[in-house]
Amino acid sequence: MHFRVRGQNLQVLRTVYATERKTSRTKVVCRIPKSNLKIPADVVDSLTEDERSELEYFLSTYRNTQILRQKLSAHQLPEIISEVVDYYNHIGDSVEKDIIRSFMAQAALDLRRAGGEVTD
Repeated sequence: MHFRVRGQNLQVLRTVYATERKTSRTKVVCRIPKSNLKIPADVVDSLTEDERSELEYFLSTYRNTQILRQKLSAHQLPEIISEVVDYYNHIGDSVEKDIIRSFMAQAALDLRRAGGEVTD
């Protein structure tokens, strides 16, 4: 089995060898939304024990990688905001300043909605 990240989904692929044609073909076994990294119930039965184990390992590794990436982004946020503020203070384009200000306001609103404490 092998896996592809495609947009908001992970594709689970199986390579099948056709002896009569002496070629291999790749078949999509399933698509798993990144937002729900669980093997669909109807797919579990069609997998061999080795394939199921491999897929579970891949999903676990992918999930852990995403968590680490998010954590890294969160911990880099103060530096990124500092750079944005420095950039903001040096640009003369009022339209671009408005865009940056709206991005920051939206980010503060999203954080507030997520349960974080953000002051105006």
